[in-house]
Amino acid sequence: MQNGIGFTRVTQDTLINQGNTLVFGLSIEASADGGDVSLYEGMDNLSGRLHGTYKALANDRKPFGFPAPVYFDRGVYIDIGTNVTAVTIYWLPVRNE
Repeated sequence: MQNGIGFTRVTQDTLINQGNTLVFGLSIEASADGGDVSLYEGMDNLSGRLHGTYKALANDRKPFGFPAPVYFDRGVYIDIGTNVTAVTIYWLPVRNE
């Protein structure tokens, strides 16, 4: 039994979860020039639907929280742009019961 949401910290383009997922937010750690991260509903950045692109200023750690969890039915994929040290995403798999 899961007691709360989980998180995953990534440093490169990554499939976070395959299938039904709730996403609560993310945090970007930008390097010297600032950078951006794109969040996709799906398995990759080619076939997935873009949820949004999030930006952080140089040498900044920028959190992005959503007002309510966002439901991704095909999975969650993160595409990390240039000048991003890491991204932490807060998410929860949805079980079909």
